[in-house]
Amino acid sequence: MTFTEALKILQKADKNAPLYRVAFACGFTPLHVETLLAGYLQKSLPARRVTITPGMFGDVAGTIEGLREGSADCVAVALEWADLDARLDYRSAGSWGVETPGDIVDEAGRMLARIAAAIARKPAGIKVTVSLPTLPLPPVFHTPGWQAGAQELLLQRHVLDFATQVATSGHAVVVNGRRLDEVSPIESRFDLKANLLTGLPYTMRHAVEVAALLAANLLPAPPKKGIVTDLDDTLWSGIVGEVGADGVQWDLASHQQFHGLYQKLLNQLSEQGVLVAVASKNDPALVERAFARADLLLKPERVFPMEVHWNAKSGSVAR
Repeated sequence: MTFTEALKILQKADKNAPLYRVAFACGFTPLHVETLLAGYLQKSLPARRVTITPGMFGDVAGTIEGLREGSADCVAVALEWADLDARLDYRSAGSWGVETPGDIVDEAGRMLARIAAAIARKPAGIKVTVSLPTLPLPPVFHTPGWQAGAQELLLQRHVLDFATQVATSGHAVVVNGRRLDEVSPIESRFDLKANLLTGLPYTMRHAVEVAALLAANLLPAPPKKGIVTDLDDTLWSGIVGEVGADGVQWDLASHQQFHGLYQKLLNQLSEQGVLVAVASKNDPALVERAFARADLLLKPERVFPMEVHWNAKSGSVAR
């Protein structure tokens, strides 16, 4: 979604629709992030009118602590390093001397504990999602760029401990950092000039992706219910009608481990409740013998329904 598209979505929202109130806790000036987040949420809630209330600049913990019963439907938290200690902000006049890192790490630990406690005390019924710090650290830690220093690792540990605490307690949903890495490369996230001039440290691209993931956690799309798979050269390597039930392969020895990995994935999805079905133009007796093999990684009882015949597969998929 572009910034312009977000504005158009918000402009078309029904002004008389019931409100969907979002508290946005971030220590920076929200600007584009706020608009984009509202746009994504509004797109998912056409029957509501999304309103976002940003918190106080530089006070994420205070924003969350200030939540009251009925004040918001959900909370989006966009943490950055500056929220853990002001000396981690380029806008701060604090020292980056050699004695600083240890004190910063201690203060970050205390601030994360305060934020976690505030999230735990939020009124019931308010959903919270948290984006962990996404920007590069300023040059506070005095080790070569290719070396991870002990203090920097301790800081990262505090962040991971915080994320684990709020996620396992069920008090908040944490944005997947690996997914953010895929869609927003680290080198294209930080806008130093905008940060110094306006207080918004994100590039537009990064603002789009952070807003999208926060919105996805607050209003996740309905999960897919099932997957329909083919068999020949898909679930296994080879055509069972040509090589027989014992001739199809999926193991490392035959250099067909790709198919074995696919079987493992389908088996795992089935264990999680996903319906795994088969649609294949094939000989049912041969397929039954292939599924009877002891080394098959997708267990036969995990597959339903199974349509194996010589009619069009499109009919099987439709059914």
